[in-house]
Amino acid sequence: MPSVDTLPDTPVMRQYRDIKARHPQSILFFRLGDFYEMFGLDAQEASAILGLVLTQRQGVPMCGVPFHNAQNYIARLLRAGRKVAIAEQLEAPSKDKKIVARDVVRVVTPGTIVEDELLDPTATNFLIAIENDLVGWGAACLDVSTGESWATQTLNDRDHRKLYDLLARVRPAEVIASGEAASALWLRSALPPKACLSVREPGEAPKAEPPSWADGAVWRNHHLALAAAVAARRYVDEAKFRLRELPEPAYRETGAMMQLDETAIRTLELVEAASGEKRHTLWGLLDQCRTPMGSRKLKTWLLHPSTDLREIEHRQNCVEDLLNKPEARQPLGRILQEVADLPRVTSRMATRAASPRDLGALRRSLARL
Repeated sequence: MPSVDTLPDTPVMRQYRDIKARHPQSILFFRLGDFYEMFGLDAQEASAILGLVLTQRQGVPMCGVPFHNAQNYIARLLRAGRKVAIAEQLEAPSKDKKIVARDVVRVVTPGTIVEDELLDPTATNFLIAIENDLVGWGAACLDVSTGESWATQTLNDRDHRKLYDLLARVRPAEVIASGEAASALWLRSALPPKACLSVREPGEAPKAEPPSWADGAVWRNHHLALAAAVAARRYVDEAKFRLRELPEPAYRETGAMMQLDETAIRTLELVEAASGEKRHTLWGLLDQCRTPMGSRKLKTWLLHPSTDLREIEHRQNCVEDLLNKPEARQPLGRILQEVADLPRVTSRMATRAASPRDLGALRRSLARL
């Protein structure tokens, strides 16, 4: 079947080809009037995933979705592990111009979403950038939906077993790796079933200055973790988020938490049963949290058990206090039940994606607290 390169040589199609060439890994939603149109291989792939009617223009496949309902289609593509580049009209049509200016205003990927309707309220939504060399690897984990960010590195892991286990614990929505690593069998076999793999070409130069914190003492001896953290931030910038600067990630020593491996997580059914259900798991049994933040935190604690005795005892003391004081626990539970998902609300505010509903939820939550 003809590719997008064989589209009619018109100003609009030349514009489409130019934009698509800059976003080869994404399905391009190209705004034409009241629709987002897709052409060529993008149209074939999208029509199969979304159940759209595939038509042709001069032998080239095409399909489209209404712009006012695009979010539903984007959500389905993300669940299928795809990325979507949204090209909007940047000006009103004019009789004096043959073509309306268009460009990508955002690249929506599984690991960079902040919209409430696209996220699981009880699950983190990490993207992980990986940098590796001959003896080890560095990984940076960033959840754009909450702002949580941390990095780590491990040397002497030539078989990548520890990285495999890290991916099982973090359960990322998206993994970013260089072309060489992304094509390696060890990484592809380590990916969680629903994770999207994004390829960064080797030698790709940063488009911005290193972050101000990159000269910090903690990073001088953790060059792989630093490289991964910078790569994660650059990737978010390229997704065209309107963020000023993300805060410095925390550095996590591997010994600070129990290193559960993939086999233990799976066989103990900590957060997901063999059937794929979440109810019949340890997390499903324990989760009586009143807020989405609490459910996510509980899941994180189960997947990353602390080895710090002081922290463990502090948690136990908090639980004991609440158990012994039902007169405080019960009203607190009722208050928390009315609190919105504050980390995600404030993240949408930081990315200028907040809605009036978010602002109302923030106002009500602050009033309750």
